[in-house]
Amino acid sequence: MTNLPQRIPDTTHPLSPPNLDFITGILGVEVPQQSGTVAWSDGRRTVLPCVMEGGIDICENDRAMVRFLSGFPESKPTSNYVVHLKHNGLIRSRLQQLISEALRYNKPIVIRGGGSDNVSALDVEYLETNFGISPLMHVTIHADVAKRVKNFTYPHKQGTIQQFLDDINDPSKIQCILDIPLSHMGLPPELQLLDHGLVYGWNQTTVDCPIRSGKVHPDNFTTKSWAILHQAGFVSYPHHDADGAITFVRVETGIKFWVVFRPKHQLSRTALQKAQMLFANFTENREEIILTWDAEVITLLAGDLLFQPAGQIHAVYTPKKSFVTGGHLHNFGSLHLTEISRYIDAHKAQFLTNQVHDNALETLQRMTIALPRLSPSIGKPPNYITLRF
Repeated sequence: MTNLPQRIPDTTHPLSPPNLDFITGILGVEVPQQSGTVAWSDGRRTVLPCVMEGGIDICENDRAMVRFLSGFPESKPTSNYVVHLKHNGLIRSRLQQLISEALRYNKPIVIRGGGSDNVSALDVEYLETNFGISPLMHVTIHADVAKRVKNFTYPHKQGTIQQFLDDINDPSKIQCILDIPLSHMGLPPELQLLDHGLVYGWNQTTVDCPIRSGKVHPDNFTTKSWAILHQAGFVSYPHHDADGAITFVRVETGIKFWVVFRPKHQLSRTALQKAQMLFANFTENREEIILTWDAEVITLLAGDLLFQPAGQIHAVYTPKKSFVTGGHLHNFGSLHLTEISRYIDAHKAQFLTNQVHDNALETLQRMTIALPRLSPSIGKPPNYITLRF
């Protein structure tokens, strides 16, 4: 195994901002004045989710989840389970190698030092000028918290980017948009070769297996990059991303508390599925979750880039309005994790994962076709001969 660097000087990019107060300027502005507050394990203070209806805060379950997440330790450069890197000073090939190795061994990897939050306003002009996102774009607002309280499975409503931004400072609402397509962007240029599904699976198999018109799902390309918008106070419950894909995210403005879970002990796939199912009923299974899982809180600031392995159980809290870009990819070195994740999806996807895309199997089939012509520099993918997609 490649020797993964685990330490960077804290002075290059503090894991937490010098100001640990995420209440001032948010309470009574982005969230109701009645919102409670919570202190995280490292001293950060944030608001709690709050939506008032008839003088009553209806976010009891969300508050309980955030309090639960706040008790986990912050991930530090000395972590044995999360790799911390500083972007500056690493050549392209070395950076790609370190990311691939971390993901192969089921470790999230956070890359610091990509920029600072100098966005004057999260508004229509910012999104259109920098990302080409039209204010008239029709979107599904995936999680209106008031609706989620009443129907956790289907909390969706329709709207436009403009309508969402009009409400972004409305303290009576907590909303988010999870899947704004950004297929024209994707991975940073120096990391684009990590996407083996695209580089090898699609780009290098079209002669051996020509693409027939109308036979390829567009999600093969539209899910390569997306953006998400959140109002302050939104919490995403523990889950893993669908399709056995690696996920990458970059905070453009705002902050995310990204909580990554890992089993306390090595588990078989059936035991892992059972352990993940504990999250399907957090209230009832809280104590067993604590006995079964450990977790770390990765603080993501503007410019930070995070890669998380296929099947990574994670929860996310957004203490202030935020805009994040990201995407999904498949990599030959991580197919053993892809297979396990897809096994669990096949049995329990409705309880454990988010939006399922119909394209993933096509990309994995293309990667299989590419195997006989795979560059020797990629190395032998672990257990690829026995993978069941």
